[in-house]
Amino acid sequence: MVFFLGRDILKEGLKTYFAKYKYQNTELKEFIAELSDASKRLGLQIDFKEWSDSWLTTAGCAEIELKYEQNEETGIFTSVTLVQTPYNMANTESNRLRVQALNIAVLDENMKVIDEVRVETSATASDTNIDRFEGPQDTKIHAFLINHGAHGYGKFGIDEMTLKAYETGFHKIESSLDRK
Repeated sequence: MVFFLGRDILKEGLKTYFAKYKYQNTELKEFIAELSDASKRLGLQIDFKEWSDSWLTTAGCAEIELKYEQNEETGIFTSVTLVQTPYNMANTESNRLRVQALNIAVLDENMKVIDEVRVETSATASDTNIDRFEGPQDTKIHAFLINHGAHGYGKFGIDEMTLKAYETGFHKIESSLDRK
């Protein structure tokens, strides 16, 4: 929640929530209203009603994976897209696309993070284009690490290039959180 909303919105929302409802019983709607008001005061427009409905009142998670096209001769990525689809719809009919933020890291041949980008998914579109990894790179991309830092929630797929890199170098990833 902190990664998605930002520390300032969460801090401001909690501050006003606890001041306003001191020694009172509340419901989720009061907390969501304070977060919404805090985001407006800080100049952001986040639909907290939609966010809470999608995350707190529906079951399931998204299956999230990277799809890309790469020039075979140069190795340059011509398109990179994060794709999310509702996972296991047969058992969780209320599952849906959700707005969330996560990091995608690029790893070199030593499995060191050489670049990363924050990506926000959409509740209405399954594809999110990632322009940053397209075109020539300073260092060859050896693997992608979806959900670097474990800020997102879902079932994360692994592409073939990354799977091959993981087979021989997974133990080299520095962050134990990223290896889980």
